[in-house]
Amino acid sequence: MLRSALRAGALTAAALGLCTAAALPAAAAQSDGFTGLKQSTSVSASAGPISIQAATWDIYYNGSYRGYVQWQQDPSGSIPGDSLRVCDDIADGYGVEADLIVGGVINRTATSQGHSSPYCSPWKSGNLTEGNSYTIDTWVMSNNVYSYIGSVSVTA
Repeated sequence: MLRSALRAGALTAAALGLCTAAALPAAAAQSDGFTGLKQSTSVSASAGPISIQAATWDIYYNGSYRGYVQWQQDPSGSIPGDSLRVCDDIADGYGVEADLIVGGVINRTATSQGHSSPYCSPWKSGNLTEGNSYTIDTWVMSNNVYSYIGSVSVTA
């Protein structure tokens, strides 16, 4: 319950523009003490009726790289569509987590909590309305204390 309250408070702060962490261009992630997301890859391809769109954002907290969050819009090989996962690359006592927000509530969560680094969560997927935009909120956590990193918008 406390975890949800902490996250709900950060969501409210983000919605009100009170949080400064956000997805920024690559150059912004070079400054000391940076907390936020840096898009590292984005792939968009079409072959007939199939469109594959995927993106990866690196997670930074207090100037240090912590891992990344990935979004896969459409199925590709063994990766399901409308799916989310996180990877914690650094054994530093912090975990990484991402929430997909649908209609103002958490729809699915990908987390590295409880696993030793390096670790990638399983893909968290489920059908979403095609063409709609959704928000992914990202977090780092240590000792059940969550720190908001930033949000990105994705399309199903």
